[in-house]
Amino acid sequence: MIHDWLLVETLGGTPVVVAQGRQTVNLVALTTLLRRSPHLMAVQTAIAETVQARQGLSSITPKNDRVIRTEVVQMTDGRIHGVQVWIGPPDMEPTERPEVGPLVWDLDRGTAVGTPESLRNSGWDPTAKTLHNRTLADDLPVRDLIPSEAKVLCMAITRRPGTTICDTWELTGADGEPLQIGFVTRVVRERQEDGPTRLLCRAMNWRSAPDPAAAREDHLAQRILAGLAQPGVHRAQAAADLGALAAAGQLAAGHTAACTRAAAVATAMGAVLARCEAVDLDVVVAVEVTIPVGRFAVGPARAVARAGPA
Repeated sequence: MIHDWLLVETLGGTPVVVAQGRQTVNLVALTTLLRRSPHLMAVQTAIAETVQARQGLSSITPKNDRVIRTEVVQMTDGRIHGVQVWIGPPDMEPTERPEVGPLVWDLDRGTAVGTPESLRNSGWDPTAKTLHNRTLADDLPVRDLIPSEAKVLCMAITRRPGTTICDTWELTGADGEPLQIGFVTRVVRERQEDGPTRLLCRAMNWRSAPDPAAAREDHLAQRILAGLAQPGVHRAQAAADLGALAAAGQLAAGHTAACTRAAAVATAMGAVLARCEAVDLDVVVAVEVTIPVGRFAVGPARAVARAGPA
C-alpha cells in the first residue's frame, strides 16, 4: 500500500475513498481500494471508531506491524463529512496531510456555509470572505462552466437525495495563480433541530494534484488539435450530462417525454441529440456539437451520459 493519506467520505452507507494523497479518486469503495491489504479490517475499524469518537485516533494493527492514524473532517454544525486515514510502519512518520475543507449547500434556502479550510483551498482569504449566508453561486467559478461544474449546478436544480459527484476543478486564486481543487458532494435530506427536514449538499474540498500516470506525450499536433476541440468537447459533455439528468426526471411520463426533454436541453446548449434510449431504469443520451475553426468546422464532438433514479 502506498503510504499516502486517504480521504474517506463517510456520509453514505459505505465508506468511499475520494482522494489518495492529493490525487482525486472517484468514489471508490474502501473495500475495493484495499481489497488486497491484510489491514483492511483494521482500517475499517479505525474509521468507524474515529466517526464515533468524533476526533482523530491512533491505533496499531493486530500483528503490531502497522500504525493507523486518523483525522476527522467535521463541519461547523457537528456533522462528520469524512475521515483522513494513514497506515504505515511504526518507525515511519506520516506524509504531509492535505488540508480538507468541509462545506454545506442548503438547497432549500439557496445558501452556502463554508469553513476557513474550504475557503483557503479555493484560493480565498478566509478573513476577507464571509463563511455564512453565502449564495451557491459564490462557490462556483466566475467563467463558463466545464462539465463537472455544470453537474454540480444541475444537482442544485434537480435536488435528488443520494446524488454524488467527485471531480476536480481548475480555478484561479485571489492572487491570480492557477489552482486545481478536488471536491466531493452528496445530496442528503436531514431533519433540522427546529423540526422540518431540508435538502442539503454536504461537500469537502482539497488542493488536488494531477495524476502523473494520466500525462500524455506532448506532441505539437496533439496539442493543437486538443486546443481546437476542447471547447466543443466541454459543451458536448455538459449537454449530455444535463440532458440525461433532465430526461431521467421525465421517465415517469414515458420514453417519448423523457427524450423530448433531453432534446430541448441539448438544443439550448448548442448541441444536437443523436441518441436517447432507456436502459433498465436509466436513460442514455448521446449528443453532438460542431466545432467551428474560423469559417470551417472540425468534428463533431460527441459525448454520452447516463442517468437514472437516485
